[in-house]
Amino acid sequence: MAGWPSGWDLRIADDVLAVGPALAELLGWPVDEPATGAAFLACLHPDDVARHASALREAEATGSRFACASRIVGVDGGTRWLFLSGNAERDEAGRVLRFAGAVRILDESIKTSPRADLPLAMGDLLAAGVAALETGEAEKTRRLEAEENVFSQREFLSTVSHEIRNPLTVIFANIGILRARAEQQQDTGLLQRLATLERAGKHLRDLVSDVLDLAKIEAGHLLVEPDWFDLAPLLLEIEDMGHALTRESGVMFLLDTPADLGRMFGDRLKLKQILLNLVGNAAKFTKAGRVTLIVTDRGNSLIFEVSDTGSGIPADRLETLFKAFVQVGGSNAPRAAGTGLGLSISERYVRMLGGRLSVNSRLGEGSTFDFALPRVLQPADARVPPARGEDRLVIGHTEDLGTLDPHVQIRATNEMIARHHFDALTAMDATGRLVPGLATRWEPLGEHGWRFHLRANVSFHDGSSFDARDVVATFERVARLGGPYAAFLRPVERVEVSDPHTLELRTATPQPLLPIDLGHVSIIHRRFAEADSAAFDDLTAILGTGPFQLTQRLGARALRFNRHAAYWGGASNWREL
Repeated sequence: MAGWPSGWDLRIADDVLAVGPALAELLGWPVDEPATGAAFLACLHPDDVARHASALREAEATGSRFACASRIVGVDGGTRWLFLSGNAERDEAGRVLRFAGAVRILDESIKTSPRADLPLAMGDLLAAGVAALETGEAEKTRRLEAEENVFSQREFLSTVSHEIRNPLTVIFANIGILRARAEQQQDTGLLQRLATLERAGKHLRDLVSDVLDLAKIEAGHLLVEPDWFDLAPLLLEIEDMGHALTRESGVMFLLDTPADLGRMFGDRLKLKQILLNLVGNAAKFTKAGRVTLIVTDRGNSLIFEVSDTGSGIPADRLETLFKAFVQVGGSNAPRAAGTGLGLSISERYVRMLGGRLSVNSRLGEGSTFDFALPRVLQPADARVPPARGEDRLVIGHTEDLGTLDPHVQIRATNEMIARHHFDALTAMDATGRLVPGLATRWEPLGEHGWRFHLRANVSFHDGSSFDARDVVATFERVARLGGPYAAFLRPVERVEVSDPHTLELRTATPQPLLPIDLGHVSIIHRRFAEADSAAFDDLTAILGTGPFQLTQRLGARALRFNRHAAYWGGASNWREL
């Protein structure tokens, strides 16, 4: 399929749309005169308008790339297929300001092809692709609606949990009053009915509590509340409950723990609930033998292990063991009362406390559940402790390094390594937002380029100063090499240096994505503009402004860096990398 390369640029706030000459000619619009997005929608095939507008709204809401295939009715009344794609430009607050990109149009010259059926075949192919796209979008919409409904239900349950639990508390209070009165009157029949009602009420209470706890976990409303507490009193409570749960069946409960476990910083209530759930499940499915809780002190962590001599769990049930409403137990085990939520909630609690719940079971011999928890649980916003200035950081990677020339090959490993010792004019932060690099700010020069304001007082690793000459030299080297990075600079027709810290990149057409593209181009020192890749590989030309200075290449797979103390973004906490 042949096509006309063209472009488009849509400003969201005022709905101003600029299109390239090919698309303007097809629509009968004056060349170089802006139109509107609404006018473009009016030119689309009626069956494609809703899908096109929906795709644009979704891209605007999420800031993601826009891509959509649509049919357009030209000025001649004919229908052509278009494929539009483009990237979003956002402001500092993350709001989408504009979209710009490329458009491909089915070329009229195809009709002169020896294959007379080719236009029809391509139209059928595109129609099939659009139909598949519509089906996928409809399925995505249904899935999102279902997820939203489930989330709304969880939000509702977690919000009204107190309102649901309070009536149950009132019911149990009244049962207690009626029992006291029946005991005074020695009404055996009423006491039996109240005992039945109390058992049913407790089952309902447990079910409601588990469902509400699960809803709060999944809605993100159940938080870890860490504090210091003594382990011995907590384990004594678990031991009392364990004896109570196993007393009637004749099963032995054993607590095996060091004499003095000391204190722990964590969520006492959640740890207690985990252990009660595990001991309760073990007692439920153990008809003879013993249930054991073993606690092992590993210094910085504690190992909790609950084992039993019960019926065991079939291998085919282990994969779904921690899913909600799944009952445990062997195939020959009697069905036990329960909600099927205890293990699911326990597994999620363990994860919230920084551990992982595991199970090992053999049918007919018993099961063992174990997990390790840190003795000191870090708050959620401080899980990674701040690095000390004298620390050494080691990063592992699975690929050979290849060349260290930052302008030759685009590979994830090479780009990651280059970012340690080189900077670019712009960068992306952890949320995907465009942020300053060696350029502090930039503004468009109408529709024909950008002006970049460079940082002052930036030094290379050897102490020499950075200025606009280094950027010009870098761009000239990238263009001369003609590799994959040259594509980022291809729209730039000339570079003009206004002063040592201001440069203007002139383009023939609007290039709204140029600041993003320049974030891929590592800026080198100007004296290495003519250096070949060998000079970078032997570290001769590795001279950048980044947070680390590359000092050694240890074979094909290892590098050693020292921090750049004068780094413009502040010296790293890591001394060596």
